[in-house]
This record gives sequence, C-alpha cells and structure tokens, in this order.
Amino acid sequence: MKCVYKPDVKIKLFLKNGECIIAGNVGGRYLYRYGEKPEDTFEEYTDNSWNRLLKFSKYSNGLEEYATMFKKRIYINDYFIAERRIYKDELVKIVVESTYEEIENPNIRYLQEDLGFKGYSSLVFDRECELRKLMES
Repeated sequence: MKCVYKPDVKIKLFLKNGECIIAGNVGGRYLYRYGEKPEDTFEEYTDNSWNRLLKFSKYSNGLEEYATMFKKRIYINDYFIAERRIYKDELVKIVVESTYEEIENPNIRYLQEDLGFKGYSSLVFDRECELRKLMES
C-alpha cells in the first residue's frame, strides 16, 4: 500500500584503529516521499571503499583530495560527514544503513513542496479512492 514516508541514511566509517564514525544526514529536514515504502537495506563495502565514501559524501564531482606535506597521505577534509580529516589508508570499510519511516501526520505545506504537483495530486486521488471504497462497503 502506498504511504508517505521519509528516508534515513546512516553511513558508518570503520577505521584501522578500530574507531567507528557514524555520519547521518547533515542538518535540515527530511524530504517526504510518496509511494510503496522500500525495504530497509544494509550494505557493506570493503572493496574500493574510498571511492564509495566520495560518492556518499556527495563530492563525486570536483572533490579535492589533499596530500600531507611529507608523507603524501591522501585525505579529504570533510567536516560535514565526520567533522575531521579522513585518510585514504585508514579507511577499512563502509556500512550504509537505509531505513524508511512511515509518516502518519505529515506537514501539508512540506508535503506539497516535496512531492510537487503530480505527486501531491496522486496522493489526494489515492486517498479519495480509499474513502469511496470505505463508504461503499
């Protein structure tokens, strides 16, 4: 059954020293979505995890990788995800947890903005059809 839901994505970065950094969405509010609620997913990446990190941190276009002065260790200066430097040789694996939560009473104004005209019209039409079926039975 179709419903209004919001996605929540958490990225866990596992480093060689055993440290785990949890990065979630950065500020702002979640965008509402309407449709069949997807299943929660759990993905683990060990191969090519550096490129995955760049993709998940939304810097896939034009990211500047920096190198330390003497040892030339590659790192990104990402204070939005981890609030620190992340070195390429420290990263062991990345775990991405995507969960979807159904929203019972969404804010109507946000719902209209997030779904746009077609999505909101579809939502209203589906709800009207459900109400007609309930009144007929």
